[in-house]
Amino acid sequence: MNLLNDLKGRGTPISGVGIQMHIDTGNYPSNAELASNIQQIAALGLQVHFTEADVRIPVDSVGNVSAAALQAQAATYQRILTICLQSPGCTAFQTWGFTDKYSWIPGKFSGLGCGAAFRLELPAEALGRRASQHNANGGADPTGRQHRECG
Repeated sequence: MNLLNDLKGRGTPISGVGIQMHIDTGNYPSNAELASNIQQIAALGLQVHFTEADVRIPVDSVGNVSAAALQAQAATYQRILTICLQSPGCTAFQTWGFTDKYSWIPGKFSGLGCGAAFRLELPAEALGRRASQHNANGGADPTGRQHRECG
């Protein structure tokens, strides 16, 4: 916030801040922390964009993931997207690509991957729909499959 206040104070032309969201399925940042950061940035008259959102999850040696990991990922995407949608200052939510084909995650985090919100076998399935199905099915994988590969 100090940097933003300084830039604004100097008359620097700045209209928004992008928050990269390279996270895992833990609760960091917390809902309260994330909402507070958005509110503080918006109070400076700046837009907030979530950029490069990805949620890394455990993968096996050939890239398969468990249904439980996919459920936790969907819940995490839903959590951060909901915060953005409920915050008037948050005006964009962008994912880091729509496929994991070129993901940076496996090269940086051993045993983790599949950060994209979409899977190749479900190309038209939107994040919100996937998250809604997750909740409606009591957390069950909407495809009924136990494992899927990253796509």
